[in-house]
Amino acid sequence: MTLIEFFESSIVENICTSIAHAPDRVILIGEQNKLLQKHAKRYREFFLEHGYDIEFLWRSVDKNKVETIIKALEAIFEEYPDSIIDVTGGADLYLFSAGVFCERYRDRNVQVHYINIRSGATYDCDLDGEKIIENNPLQFSVDDNIRLYGGKIVYDDERPEGTHLWDLNEDFKRDIRAMWEICREDRGLWNWQMEVLGAAELFRDPSKGPLETVAPRSNVSTHMEHSGYNGYLFRFSLIKKLIGAGLILPSFEFDNSRPIRIEYKNEQVKRCLTKSGQILEMIVYLAACEAREKNGLPTYNDVMTGVFIDWDGDIHTEDSYHDAENEVDVILMRGMVPIFVSCKNGGVSVQELYKLQSVANKFGGKYAKKVLIAPALKGHENETALRERCRDMQIQIIDDIENWDETRLFNAIKTLWSSN
Repeated sequence: MTLIEFFESSIVENICTSIAHAPDRVILIGEQNKLLQKHAKRYREFFLEHGYDIEFLWRSVDKNKVETIIKALEAIFEEYPDSIIDVTGGADLYLFSAGVFCERYRDRNVQVHYINIRSGATYDCDLDGEKIIENNPLQFSVDDNIRLYGGKIVYDDERPEGTHLWDLNEDFKRDIRAMWEICREDRGLWNWQMEVLGAAELFRDPSKGPLETVAPRSNVSTHMEHSGYNGYLFRFSLIKKLIGAGLILPSFEFDNSRPIRIEYKNEQVKRCLTKSGQILEMIVYLAACEAREKNGLPTYNDVMTGVFIDWDGDIHTEDSYHDAENEVDVILMRGMVPIFVSCKNGGVSVQELYKLQSVANKFGGKYAKKVLIAPALKGHENETALRERCRDMQIQIIDDIENWDETRLFNAIKTLWSSN
């Protein structure tokens, strides 16, 4: 089978049918020869990695000349009589040309179909009662999605600040829930204390084990003052709760005459307690990973948190040179539709909204969904302006979640893909 695709900037429209029913070859019709060639190469590599040997070809046409497009279709059907036209994507004149071609050659019984990207449903557009049969679910991973748009996820085995892959075991799930419960009791206090624990890591004694942090009190205090945090380093009411939950060991030490000493339960807990916004990302991540439909199948086919993206896919490991990159707090995949989530446990700036908009447009196009989860938005001095900006940018807002129980929060995350 040969599949004809009218080239679209939304990558998913160019390959959704190939995922549903792997053809022998795909012919991309578009106007920029070099761009078509680049994408054909990228798609072929993608399908080879997933076990499908699909030949990707291309035909360059003038998108403003109907007769040129029709002649290209005629030449393709002459060479490949088994061709099927996919009208999932394509500019208006491409689709109009396909209609004219089908009418002109109605005796050939040309097969035309369309796939709804959001639902995965296939539609018979030639009205003969036959449609392409899906032999694979219309879905791919976060990593697949980023690579198909020309980027690459940077992992922490490539660069220290890269994407970390969490082990979401049952014990760690309980720890995430325990940390979230402590955080939502007093988010401001939590953020303060996590900043202090993070600062201690900057001055930790390297001779100690990875879970034991020993750092000079004066260094940590000075760092916090320079960062605008004045006052006591530790809020012992919160520290006692962390110790009571087994997240920090009882060997915790702090007084003015000795170094700070903190010992963490494990590496994953330590990661959560040394970055103020991490626990909000983790509870969202957990909710998305646990979300299930009525039939028991996962709501999201892939979920990642702390996703560090290199825009051009050329990763630079040198600390002195980083090109266009973004970190996205959480990315969910529902079929072939990405949901980009920004989690803000503290203040929210308009700049953060533009970052979210930019990365979603680049790596999801018109199908991408954008979500801002910001407990601190309610009562923010610029709340009205931020909400209006989110409406203009089609960014969904979830706020005031500190007052939600787990069921309500998890249901909100479960339905992100279906909300407007």
